[in-house]
Order: sequence, then structure tokens, then C-alpha cells
Amino acid sequence: MKRKLVIIGIVAILVSVGLSGCNQSSNNSTDNHNNNESQMNNITDNENHGNNTINLEKNRFVGTWKNTSVKMTINLFSNGTCLLFTSYGTWDVKDGLLIMEFPDGKNLTYVYRFSNNDRILYLHFLTDNIETVYTKQ
Repeated sequence: MKRKLVIIGIVAILVSVGLSGCNQSSNNSTDNHNNNESQMNNITDNENHGNNTINLEKNRFVGTWKNTSVKMTINLFSNGTCLLFTSYGTWDVKDGLLIMEFPDGKNLTYVYRFSNNDRILYLHFLTDNIETVYTKQ
């Protein structure tokens, strides 16, 4: 009986690891498609002499950002969605603020600044007055 439980537990772990890997690669392929589409929109804006300043600013954020001191990763996708821990939400840049909104009603607002050729992102959390540093992966 004990041996069956151990085998069932191992199978459950393997299945959950396998399924979580499938979900991640699916999001990456969608993100790559959306990133290409976003780049095409920026090219179109340039050709039409439109104002693409907002798109250029948002494109600085797109990607995976890691903070090693608190072991936190933020994924900001080009389609305006984000992943923080295991929660998906939306993100936007407005008036010099990075705003992330999640379905559970939790909204995170940060003052931001970049350094090192947009490879380092400093996020200053307004609610707690805490600044964290993220590196683009």
C-alpha cells in the first residue's frame, strides 16, 4: 500500500512538471508572435510619421526581468499581459509609471528608471516606498 502511494506521488509530480513546461512554451511562442507584430506596428508608425513614442517606451519593458535578492521574476509580454509569480494580469506604462493589474483586484504601481542600456530596471513601489532592481534576461 505504501509503495503504491509513493509511485502515485512520483507520477503526479512528473505530470505536473510536464504540464507546466507545456504552458510556458505556449506563452513564449505567443509572445514571440506578438513581439513581431508590435515591431511591425512601430515600423508602420514610422512610415506614416505617426507618434510611436508610447510604443517605444513600452517595448523597453517587454521581456523577463529577474531580481536575484528576493528571487522574483516578472514577465512582461508585448501584448500587454504579464506574469508575476503564478498570477497572470495586464500591464501598461502611463505618466512615468509601470502599472500591473491582476484579476484578484491587486494592482501594483511603480515609478521606474532604466540603466545599463535598458538591461537594468529599477522599480520603486509607491505603496511601501521600496525600490527593487531587476536584470533583463
